[in-house]
Amino acid sequence: MLLNDIKCMENNNPYLTTKEIAKLFNVRAITIYRWEKKGLIKSHRLNPKGKKLFIKEEILRFIDNNKHSVSSDIKLLDNCDS
Repeated sequence: MLLNDIKCMENNNPYLTTKEIAKLFNVRAITIYRWEKKGLIKSHRLNPKGKKLFIKEEILRFIDNNKHSVSSDIKLLDNCDS
């Protein structure tokens, strides 16, 4: 999944799953859980026993604030037309 795909999703779903984020960064899901544990990203549950979800805008902000740390394979695009 490309970052551009995340920015331009038409389903208006404000959440991303752990799997989607892991795929975006080309890492395993355990890495996403470690980032959460370190406080780098925050998860939310829609119900107490539900899956952990991450707010799309918070993930985009995380990427923007950590451009120097993000893999060079991920191209940060300014808009969906690029």
